[in-house]
Amino acid sequence: RGLGDVYKRQIKMKYFHQVFSDKHKIQFAALTYIGDTFAYICFRGTDISITGWKEDLLFAVKDVVPSQRLALEYAQKVIPLIPAGKKIYIGGHSKGGNLAIHAACYLEEIYQKRISKVYDHDGPGFSYNIYGTEEYERIVNRVEKTIPRNSLIGILLNSSLSNAKIIKSNAITGLYQHDPLRWIIDHNGNFVIVQDRSSCLLYTSDAADDKA
Repeated sequence: RGLGDVYKRQIKMKYFHQVFSDKHKIQFAALTYIGDTFAYICFRGTDISITGWKEDLLFAVKDVVPSQRLALEYAQKVIPLIPAGKKIYIGGHSKGGNLAIHAACYLEEIYQKRISKVYDHDGPGFSYNIYGTEEYERIVNRVEKTIPRNSLIGILLNSSLSNAKIIKSNAITGLYQHDPLRWIIDHNGNFVIVQDRSSCLLYTSDAADDKA
């Protein structure tokens, strides 16, 4: 193909923002990918730092953790910078998926309406039941949650799994299946979907669904 076809597939990375503070237990990063017809606002999951894990523990005891607040602020600032007409997607893996849900829920309505899809890739749930709230109901039809068959992280806390896509992984255990690089894709670049979650995890996750 000609150079024109290659150029059309180029994607720019813009608006990288990172905040790290051990004192305030913050480990946050976001980046926006911009193509010809779309923009993808992506939030980073937990890194290998102790600070990142400290912040993760706050998910169980606080309604809003620092990274959730920063994710909302980031989306509010970036969306107005994205040209009208481009489809806007927002998402992330692990903690990043949780941040995407939180940001999409609490965006100002004028910006929320521009979101085409929210991707939560095996992200943990919330300390409170966000599902069924007025804020969540405004975006629920645009949320796509993916979990591996033996998901551990994606079923934590208040999580809604009723419409989750279950992804085939080449890892054996739940913890290793959390790694998205182990998720299997087909020749078209799509995730390979399986029908059922592991039976040993159904009780825990279904109990969370009952609360949703």
